[in-house]
Amino acid sequence: MRLLSYLSVLTSLGASALWASLSETPVVAAPRVSNAAFASIGMRPSHNRLYTAEVVDKTSLKVGEGAAWTIHLTQRNHRRVAYANVIATVFAPLTDEHVFRKPTAHYLGGGNYRVEGIDLPHAGWWNVALVIDARAGVDSVAFNVILPDSK
Repeated sequence: MRLLSYLSVLTSLGASALWASLSETPVVAAPRVSNAAFASIGMRPSHNRLYTAEVVDKTSLKVGEGAAWTIHLTQRNHRRVAYANVIATVFAPLTDEHVFRKPTAHYLGGGNYRVEGIDLPHAGWWNVALVIDARAGVDSVAFNVILPDSK
């Protein structure tokens, strides 16, 4: 029990020291290096770890143009997910703005799904969320996209 108390105190002190060092660091805006969109589309686990999703092919991401992604889905045991019901939504986390035109998803085979109609109406931070309903259960996964201003 004493060991837990010591660990708790050490953790608190470490967090306090880290916070103090971070609060003294000036905040500097990152330089703008390109007009390219950024998307975190690599392999990512679903929220409850039932599935893993990865964007393996995509069209370019541009404001006002519907993009299409091919997403590869696997289960926790690395087996491909076949014939799942996949529902996609697009929203802006900072403003809670939802895109009303829902993307469509259909199964291509081999654990791959084509999601079409990913419409990002303006620059900013967007979230492309998938709800996956398959044999292992229902779970969700989200991909982040940042579209720069076209200026």
